[in-house]
Amino acid sequence: MKDNQKFTTGLIAIAIGLGAYMYFVESKKEIRPDTKDVEVWSLSEGQAMDLKRLVVTADGKTATYTREGDAWKLSEQPKREVDQTNFKSPYDKLRDLMASRKVEEKRKDDAKYGLDKPAATIVWGDDKTPYKLTVGATSPIGDAYFVHVAKDDGIYTVAKYKVDEWKGLVSKPPLLPEPTPTPKPSAAPSASAAPSTAPSTAPSAAASAVTSAAPSAKVSAAASAAPSAAASTAASAAPSTAPSAAASGR
Repeated sequence: MKDNQKFTTGLIAIAIGLGAYMYFVESKKEIRPDTKDVEVWSLSEGQAMDLKRLVVTADGKTATYTREGDAWKLSEQPKREVDQTNFKSPYDKLRDLMASRKVEEKRKDDAKYGLDKPAATIVWGDDKTPYKLTVGATSPIGDAYFVHVAKDDGIYTVAKYKVDEWKGLVSKPPLLPEPTPTPKPSAAPSASAAPSTAPSTAPSAAASAVTSAAPSAKVSAAASAAPSAAASTAASAAPSTAPSAAASGR
């Protein structure tokens, strides 16, 4: 009886230990889904240097990029410089093309994958290049595009963000900002500035006129006052003289 109790107790302890292990150890492990991509092609920089033209067509528009040395130019806007740093991201994704998975070994039913009405085409190299992609419809989940690869005639799913970057080479070309024109130096002040001195001159002229007029007014007043004073003096002197003469006559 005691042996059975010990055995049962042992089993319970083992069960508790296994449960604790599953909860505290196994349940804490990160579950990583299988995200390994399928390599479509991978070119060395030397191989990529031989491909001097990249033509991307999307939404009815086309952008043609040509390699000149280590730099890329946009043929549609020859006077603008391509931002090589921003161009590098879609370029690298094309040079090392990785797909999510291979759907068909050979191209058969274009309509099934939307290839009869391509969302975009990408031609890297000349017209006979094997590095040509035809982008069809999005996958049912919407996170990828169906893409036909001319190199092996297979159909793959390629992540949507990658295709969007390639399409962006058409809709939003990675161009450097246009240089700001240098402003022309301002012209020297012209003689037309003379009228601005008129208001300040006018008061001075008026003051001068008043100043010069003041002495004249004083002289004129003095001249007009002199006869009046003389007449007044004569008038006052006349009566006093007459009686004196009469008295001396007597």
